This record gives sequence, structure tokens and C-alpha cells, in this order.
Amino acid sequence: MSLLKPHTLYLFSVLTLLGIALFSSCSDSDDDASSGLLGSWMLSEMEGAPVSGNNLSAEVLCADLVFTLEEVPSHSSEPGKYRLSGHLPVNSYDGNYVTVPQDLFTRSGGLNVFALGSSEKLGSEQEMAFEAQYLNALRQVNQFEVKDDVLTLSDTDSGVELTYVRGASSCGR
Repeated sequence: MSLLKPHTLYLFSVLTLLGIALFSSCSDSDDDASSGLLGSWMLSEMEGAPVSGNNLSAEVLCADLVFTLEEVPSHSSEPGKYRLSGHLPVNSYDGNYVTVPQDLFTRSGGLNVFALGSSEKLGSEQEMAFEAQYLNALRQVNQFEVKDDVLTLSDTDSGVELTYVRGASSCGR
């Protein structure tokens, strides 16, 4: 169930792509606020509750997120693809994203995650509920902020908030 109407989502996607084109043509990737996203992140909080290694059950609930930019050959006129991927307690996931940087100094901006998919292995009821909650939250985010080594993804309308720390996988893979 989408909170946005199709034409609103289409307009947001078009404006996001135009914003990327404008920012990428006038700045070096080191100056791009979204370059702070690139790399590996460990989920530390979801909806304000601690996640990694802080639960009392025997099952480890964890999520990691990796942002990458796939380079294209130098002779190509197409831009690189912004990709994201990660591991959950049982499954892995991947998708695409676009950003609209808003502030170079705080490394923040708009974020649109799309074409998000995951493997379909079965785990315990608790693991599957956690994975469903996480993937649903990730689909809803529309803002990012990188401050020091902390990444916050959020959606101000729904109150969704995912907080990550820069680092290796929390899922032991």
C-alpha cells in the first residue's frame, strides 16, 4: 500500500533525476553530499529501538546496508548506477537509489529507494517479522543525513527512522 499517488511518485522521481543531473554536472563527486552515503553501514536503531546485539532473545537480529556507485565505461554517455544492498538475519536484499543533496556541510538530502527486492529464505517468526519491518521502513525513507560516522534514513510523514553506524556487517557474513 503506497502512501503516495502514482503521479506524485512519478513527479518526485523526475525531479530527483533532474536534481542529480544538475548537481553531478557542476560538482566533483567528493563535493557531492550523497557521496557520504557510499560504503558499509550497520543498523543500530530502528524506530528508536536498539537493534544489533542488544536484544534479549537467542536470535541475532541484524541488518547491514552498502551504498555503491557502479561506474560505466568512459566512452559511455550514461551516468553510473546508484545501488544498495545488504544482509538481514536470513535473507539478502538489493535495489537502486537516487539522491537530491540539500546541504553539502551536513551531508543531507532527499533519498528515493526503488526496485528493492530480497531473497526468499524462511527463518523463525521473529526473524521474518524483523526483516519485513526493516524492508518496509527502507522502502518508505525519503531523507538521509550523514553526521560523522552515523547515517540516519527517515520519512518525516510516517515517522520511520533507521539509524546506522559506519562499519562492517553486523550479520556475520
